[in-house]
Amino acid sequence: MTSAREWLDRFRRPAAAPAVPAVPAVPTEEPAPELAPVFAVLDEIDQEARALREEAEREAARRLQAASVEIEAVLARWQARAEAERARAEAEQREAAARELRAIEQDAAAEADRLRAQGLERIPVLVEEIVACVEEGLG
Repeated sequence: MTSAREWLDRFRRPAAAPAVPAVPAVPTEEPAPELAPVFAVLDEIDQEARALREEAEREAARRLQAASVEIEAVLARWQARAEAERARAEAEQREAAARELRAIEQDAAAEADRLRAQGLERIPVLVEEIVACVEEGLG
């Protein structure tokens, strides 16, 4: 089979002239039979290009699908990590609230102890006042 280069070379000017397309090397032949094999080779090239394009499109679709699967996996990992971080933050907040509650309870217990002590200090004075009132009322 004749290569495309060989067929195209038939339409070039002689080496002395610039390499531009020219009339067929054999001027007596009709160009149509001369060009039919060239067009056949070009059709083969076109089919090969079409096949390559289709293969590239299939490969692109495969890669997009693989990337989509990878994205889903990464997204799932980050969602799990986000959920773990959210749970950790909630646990820290609960712990901080529990510490604050314990501090409030300790302060309240201390205040209750102070008020109790203050009340106990006042009992003898109140008892004296009550006794004095009762004695006055009896006397």
